[in-house]
This record gives sequence, C-alpha cells and structure tokens, in this order.
Amino acid sequence: MNGYFSHKVKSIWAVFLALIASMLVLSGCGGTSDGASSAANSTAVVTVDATPVPTPEVTPETLPEPTPVVTPEPTPVPTPIATLEPTPAPTTKATKAPAKKEATVVVTRTGEKYHTASCRYVRGKNDTRTLTLSKAKAQGYSACKVCH
Repeated sequence: MNGYFSHKVKSIWAVFLALIASMLVLSGCGGTSDGASSAANSTAVVTVDATPVPTPEVTPETLPEPTPVVTPEPTPVPTPIATLEPTPAPTTKATKAPAKKEATVVVTRTGEKYHTASCRYVRGKNDTRTLTLSKAKAQGYSACKVCH
C-alpha cells in the first residue's frame, strides 16, 4: 500500500495498538502476579506516527441576503359625503295615463256563457260577437267551465 490510504491504515493500527497496550497496563496484565509492579515491568513499546494528518478547512459560504418583498398598501376609497342641499321634488307633468286594456270575451247569440277566442265551443262559429268582460257580465253571461 502506498500513498494517502496506506498512511491512514498505519495511523489507525498505531492508535489501536496504543489503546490495547494502555488497557493491558491499566488492567494489570503485565505477566506478574503483582498488579502494582506490572506497569513498571511492562516492556511494551508503542510507536505512533507523529506526522499530523491535514484536515480540510471548511470555509463558510456567504449566502446572498434575501431581497425583501414590498407589497403596496391598498389605496383608500373615499367615502361619499352627504350633501346638505335638498333633493328636488319630482315634477309632475300632466300626462295621459295609459288606459287599462280590459279583457275581451266571445259570446254566442243563443248561449249563456262567455268564452275566450280559442275556446272549442266558439271556434269556427259565425254567430259570435266580441264584448268586454265587464259588459258580458253586465248582460248576464257567466264564465265557461272549459276555458275559464
């Protein structure tokens, strides 16, 4: 192995061996029955590669400032002001009111009922005459049960 990767593997093994050695020293497993003297009699040699591994520098990115969104205020609608002037009275002109058109009915010379012009009892007959409804009632005619 060569290059950066082999350097990393060597440094990991060195740290691992140093950890195991320190555990052995602290636990008293130095090969003697006396735990206190085992640290002094220990001949374990740990070599650590002292070459520092460069760490990549992290530089914070400068984010652009957000642009504020400006919303326009609504334009106020003016309230109409009441006028103090009197409202002019409506002028009345002498106009002729339209005459109410009174309903017309059809009667026969011999019958006692009044009918509409489309009633089946008077349609196509020659002896009919047209009257206003009020005149037909005044002359004693009554309404037909089919068309009224």
